[in-house]
Amino acid sequence: ELDSLINGLTSKYDIMYNKIFVLHIKSNDEYVITYNVDNGNVTNIPDNTIRMDSKELYYQMGRLYFGVGQKNKLRDVLDNLLLREDISIKDRLDYGQSYLVELDEPDIAKNIYETLYNSFNNTERIVQTRGLESAGLSSKSWRQWQNNYSNIVSHLVIAYQKLDMNVEAETVLTGWLERNPSDRQAKKLLDELKGNSP
Repeated sequence: ELDSLINGLTSKYDIMYNKIFVLHIKSNDEYVITYNVDNGNVTNIPDNTIRMDSKELYYQMGRLYFGVGQKNKLRDVLDNLLLREDISIKDRLDYGQSYLVELDEPDIAKNIYETLYNSFNNTERIVQTRGLESAGLSSKSWRQWQNNYSNIVSHLVIAYQKLDMNVEAETVLTGWLERNPSDRQAKKLLDELKGNSP
């Protein structure tokens, strides 16, 4: 299976730094990617011949580029992926994480997470007052929002911290604790932030 191949490859970035590495990925009975990586030199990858119909494959290719030192290629991939209409909540969280950690661009990550956070809150208001149908959601899609809410909150707080936006982080954590008063870690973090706020 293609996904397991890519997962295996991305967990072994280090092999690309010391060896010639040839990757053949087969999709729909056609080889869509063939290239050599020689000591991190990937300047000869033919971008215009690489078909990236699968968002997962495209994202992993961006991460492979990053693993061999081509940070701008990952940024291009992420920018393109965010334009797609078929990306899920989890996809957006993953892409935001790449902006935050790999590219060290917390502003972009913050914007992604804020959009998710505000969308969740607005959608929840509609669901609570008018029901799922009015929100344009199935029960399955609403469960996906609910299941990802804790990740949205934690990622947003981390982005705010990286940007020294402690007041905003406090606001998000306060809202989280109103829903989850027994979350000791969130309470501890909120106390720390209050101690550091101006």
